[in-house]
Amino acid sequence: MNNSAPSLAFGEKFKRWTPQEQIDYLKKLAASQNQALDEMQKDRDRLAVENRALHKQIVNAEDALHIQKGINTAAILKQNADVQEAGARIIELQAKLRETG
Repeated sequence: MNNSAPSLAFGEKFKRWTPQEQIDYLKKLAASQNQALDEMQKDRDRLAVENRALHKQIVNAEDALHIQKGINTAAILKQNADVQEAGARIIELQAKLRETG
């Protein structure tokens, strides 16, 4: 396994430059690559912060959803109980009406 960096293939224009021009070019190339890497790292850091914030929002929304589900379930159960109670009362009253009528 070869761990060395691949050699760069420079064009004829680069090869005609003086050693100082080549050094200056390579310094500018390295600086622009470093700047690009710095921007990429800033984007990565920004995205990580946004990701944490979105994750927190999702967790909070999930918690709120569970709470709302509990509230809705309790309300439905109460309404069902009220309907059953009213139905039983109607049956009771109908039976009394039959007895007296």
